[in-house]
Amino acid sequence: MVPSEGIGGQFLKWHKVTAQGQIRCIVNGSSGIKAMSNTNGRVIWEGFSPIDGAPIVLIATGFTEKSSNRKTGDEIQTWILRRDVNPVVANNEGLDESICGGCPHRKINNGTCYVNVGQAPNAIWKCYTSGSGYDQISDEEYAKLFSGRVLRMGSYGDPAMVPVSVWQQILSAGVVNHTGYTHQWRSAFAQDFKGIVQASCDGLMDYVDASSAGWKCFLVKPADVADPEGTAHCAASVEKGAKTTCAACHLCDGDSAHVVINAHGTRGNKVVW
Repeated sequence: MVPSEGIGGQFLKWHKVTAQGQIRCIVNGSSGIKAMSNTNGRVIWEGFSPIDGAPIVLIATGFTEKSSNRKTGDEIQTWILRRDVNPVVANNEGLDESICGGCPHRKINNGTCYVNVGQAPNAIWKCYTSGSGYDQISDEEYAKLFSGRVLRMGSYGDPAMVPVSVWQQILSAGVVNHTGYTHQWRSAFAQDFKGIVQASCDGLMDYVDASSAGWKCFLVKPADVADPEGTAHCAASVEKGAKTTCAACHLCDGDSAHVVINAHGTRGNKVVW
């Protein structure tokens, strides 16, 4: 543990130095205290939700620490969060509509989202609001941080809540592959994402409507339902033996294929067809 700057000789904030020399936020400090930022992440964009005008933020992580997510592999993770509300509170009170729209998997709806909001999203939001947190990315850093990497658009939160121009700046910085999904594919503000992310579909009619509108789809279905003709089953899924990772696969880039997966996660058995 190393102390940050203090007042009157008393250190008011502490950080943990990992074996790799990275700085992690441990305890929030008092206002006015300058502390070293978390180099694993950057604030990419701050703005307002196209759904309700609430303040939201896009944060990217994975620059110095690899993701531990077995399915996705080594991707840069991106998080769309309410700036002003802890994600656990937002999830419980329905304020996550600002970042997830009308997604049927939200807790306030069906409650089938596989993201554990109390884990990574909560930790990232706390670091972002801690007073040290993450630096704002500079124009000079895009190529340095993203070149040669794989990008996950929306590890939590819907990527269509962030202007497409923000994502295009990242994608044009040397990213070799990306994955992304949106439940906002019916919304006018999301149409520029066609060809960039998959349309998230939760039933056969969703799949028919989205594919007819020109979207490549990502269809979540119960395990006992057959894959629709013309789709590719996710090779990184448990049911396919986790033959690859999202980082190594090129199908969920919004342009390559319709992809299907069996409902997964701790609440997967609640998905209905």
